[in-house]
Amino acid sequence: MEELQTEKKAEVGLSCNGLGGEEALGRPISQFKKKGDYKGLMVFLQEQLEKIPSAPGETALLSKLNNELGLAHLELEELEEAATYMDRAVELDPENINAAYNRANLSLYHKDLEDALRRYGLILADRENHVGATYNSALCHALSGRVPEALPFFKQVVSLEPEYAGAHFWAGECLLDQGKSGEALAYFKGAAELNPGHPESIRGLAICQFHSGAYEKAIDNCDKLLTQSGPELMALGVKGDCLLAMNNPKEAAECHIHMAQIDFDAREFVSNRAKFLAQAEPEKAPAYIDTVLKHIPEFKPTLGNLMGAPTAPNS
Repeated sequence: MEELQTEKKAEVGLSCNGLGGEEALGRPISQFKKKGDYKGLMVFLQEQLEKIPSAPGETALLSKLNNELGLAHLELEELEEAATYMDRAVELDPENINAAYNRANLSLYHKDLEDALRRYGLILADRENHVGATYNSALCHALSGRVPEALPFFKQVVSLEPEYAGAHFWAGECLLDQGKSGEALAYFKGAAELNPGHPESIRGLAICQFHSGAYEKAIDNCDKLLTQSGPELMALGVKGDCLLAMNNPKEAAECHIHMAQIDFDAREFVSNRAKFLAQAEPEKAPAYIDTVLKHIPEFKPTLGNLMGAPTAPNS
């Protein structure tokens, strides 16, 4: 499975949230943020906290101010201080979903995945359609290697927010990891349509198209990826296998040889493909092996005797 990474900090939810109806405080806070003066913002917020009494009627405002203070520390990469103030915000007002979400995201940012997952679970228990908490719950499961548990969350995000390209892509990746290329195809197609320049989505789409027998479409996407990203092992491998399926063993070999030229370890792939053809599809083997030997003559001791390999018995 493609290594899962958070694409950018904003998608993990580490973005600042305003104070809503508290306009008297919201305006100066916005000004500090526009200037990027987070140290000045922290001084201002501390002054406001000292002015507000710790009374039951003020807990919501106190919670919001602590959340803002946590976010200001986060902007300065002061993560321990950020966690302290976000924790205080959640303690003061458990209904402050912004604070709870920011605190959960901080755990995800720290890769404290079980703590993050627990916190997202609390949010989803209250707001089951919270897109950010749903998506990041999926990330926690996927980053922990629990792909089957991640998949329903990614699928739910696609249902809640159909324009979320990342959710389409990771749903496709999870399905492909489970060998369900037919189901994954629709998700990769959606991801590629929503984010046409995303190479991983194009790659996933090509792999699924190969498995579905849509070889020409798969080749088109491999060529797109090769044009966009340059020589790439997966694109060359899939294109070569498509060409084999279309009975073009010479061109297939040229693709696979290109793999070996950019990565020495890919020679084993080429050798294994030749051996497979000699046994399973002997009619394609001579052209494939002959092309390989012209470019990699040192394979002759290994592959030369395969040219007359017997046809595999019918199963």
